Amino acid sequence: KAYKLEEDVDIAYLIVVDIVALFSEIICPEEDEVDLACQAFGDKISENGTIKLEKGRVSRKLDFMPSLVKVLERGWNKKSVEDRKTRKTKRESLAKVVYTNGQTLGRDTLMPES
Repeated sequence: KAYKLEEDVDIAYLIVVDIVALFSEIICPEEDEVDLACQAFGDKISENGTIKLEKGRVSRKLDFMPSLVKVLERGWNKKSVEDRKTRKTKRESLAKVVYTNGQTLGRDTLMPES
C-alpha cells in the first residue's frame, strides 16, 4: 500500500519467486489487486490472502504480465477509485513517520521534529 501511495500507482503486486522449487506467490495489497489477479490466474487465493501460481511459473515477463495484460485488455476496471485530493492526503501522511524518541523520518532524511 505504501508503494502505491508513494509512486501514485493504481495497482501494485509483490511477487515472491522460489527459483529452487520453481513456484511463485503473488502478494496483493488490496481488493483491486486480488480481483485482477484472480481473473488472470484463477481463484486460487490461499488462507493468508496470497495467490500461488502453478509450479514452473516463475518469470514475470513470460508468466505473469501476459495474463494480467489479457484481463486489462478485456476491459477490467478498478472497483475502488479515490479522487486525487484523497490520494495526495494519504501520500503526505505516509511521507512522515514519527518515532517515539521525537524524531521524524521524511522521505529522504532523518531529522529532529520541530
